[in-house]
Amino acid sequence: MNNSINLVKVLKVLFRAAFLLSIVVGGVVLLMDIFSTDRNIGSFYSNAHHSAGYPMPVIVKVDFPDSIISYKYPGGGGSITYGKGREIDVYMKELSDSLSMLPNVEKDVITNEARFYPEEARALQLGYSSLTTDGYLYFRSQNLFITFLMVLHTYLSLILFAVCFFQLWKIFASLERSFSFHVVIIKRLNWLGALLVLSELVKVAMHMIFRSYWGLARITTLNNGRFVSSGVDLSFNPNLDVNWLLILLGLSVFVLSALLKIGYNLEQENQLTI
Repeated sequence: MNNSINLVKVLKVLFRAAFLLSIVVGGVVLLMDIFSTDRNIGSFYSNAHHSAGYPMPVIVKVDFPDSIISYKYPGGGGSITYGKGREIDVYMKELSDSLSMLPNVEKDVITNEARFYPEEARALQLGYSSLTTDGYLYFRSQNLFITFLMVLHTYLSLILFAVCFFQLWKIFASLERSFSFHVVIIKRLNWLGALLVLSELVKVAMHMIFRSYWGLARITTLNNGRFVSSGVDLSFNPNLDVNWLLILLGLSVFVLSALLKIGYNLEQENQLTI
């Protein structure tokens, strides 16, 4: 029993410290966003800032052409594309090889490569004709409502952490005073489960608004205003980015609070019977 009470005391102190730390961190980040003009205050640096935009989850797709061999000779010229994962036209390959052996034939090989450098500085060599991945892009908007949603989306996690740590701190503080799962603790567990589920649903709703507002953004290669089929094609659109684990955790807390409520009611009935 003493070990359990000591564990409750330790958890109460830890969650109280986590709550205060989340308040301090959230306050510093928010003050940097408000009062800093370039994301820097002294030696502190903030990724999310109104000057550079706020990170939004997106689906990024990169399409780039395969190796292109162009040849030119006095009587004509042409080009051959070698596709990755495709069967090479044997006749065209033999034609290119035979032409390259002739005098006065210029042969130019263009190989399109895409390299991605994440924060870990690890280069990824693209081995296919297209790549689809999830990531984050920084957006800015002149629409005040969209800007408000982006700010809320950015700081929602900090708010959620602070509120959850506060609820857990109060739960273990109640257990320290009375080592039993009474009505107050059950209500706080309900609040905790509701916060976890509702915060994720709010995020999904915001992602849907972002997706309908921005739609599909695309970057293509143009030559004198005309689309170049052999150029790199990059497109991205906001992603829903649903955190099913957080929703499942919130529902599990709901189930736990329901079981505790049943146990509490049975305990009350037993006391009345006695």
